[in-house]
Amino acid sequence: MLLDAPEFGELRFHRDGAILVKDGKILDFGPHERIARRELDAPVRWITSSRYVMMPGLIDLHTHLPQYPMVARGDAELLPWLRQYIFPIEREFTGPRVMKQIPTFFERVVGNGTTTVGVFSAIYEDTCHAAFEAARDIGMRAIIGKTMMDVGSYGQHQPRKVVSISLHESERLCTEWNKANDGLLDYAFSPRFAISCSDKLMRGAAAMAKQYDAYIQTHLAENQQEIEQVKHLFN
Repeated sequence: MLLDAPEFGELRFHRDGAILVKDGKILDFGPHERIARRELDAPVRWITSSRYVMMPGLIDLHTHLPQYPMVARGDAELLPWLRQYIFPIEREFTGPRVMKQIPTFFERVVGNGTTTVGVFSAIYEDTCHAAFEAARDIGMRAIIGKTMMDVGSYGQHQPRKVVSISLHESERLCTEWNKANDGLLDYAFSPRFAISCSDKLMRGAAAMAKQYDAYIQTHLAENQQEIEQVKHLFN
């Protein structure tokens, strides 16, 4: 059985569907009767089952790797929730102790049917690099970025050094991973949101994203308290 969405807002279902695959790539799909009539240059080995529904992989445009252990925890508004629950766990998301969590995250993502994911890592270069390795090893499409913060940052660098270090580490990750693994991997410069980033950091991230033809991801207007604080800071 096949399920797909050929147009926005439309679902299509083939009860007796078939997918034709060669060398790991889909050549054709649709009603089994039509696929079976195709003239091919090699014999076809049919694998049949009535127990499964085949569908395109899901696309998750926004997720936070370090927050995986905190899924569905905490009941505060956005900014208190970040300070109370999220920043503390992200602050510790570096070094060998957390490396084993990263492949598990991507295994769970793929196991739930998601084949493309956009990821914020923590501010640390090591765990962002490990995230790219895990995505590469499992063979999924991933757009990943090291979170960039210099206002209220949970890192250990002195404030005057945060911008230059964050930009340098992000650039280094980008040059290694952007468009890597035959284009399955891309880098996203990732200033967290306006409240946690100076104008200098945001402009630097934008310039580098343009220079390297990379993505840029951030948060925008998640709740009224954030909107008011951004208005106060940047008006």
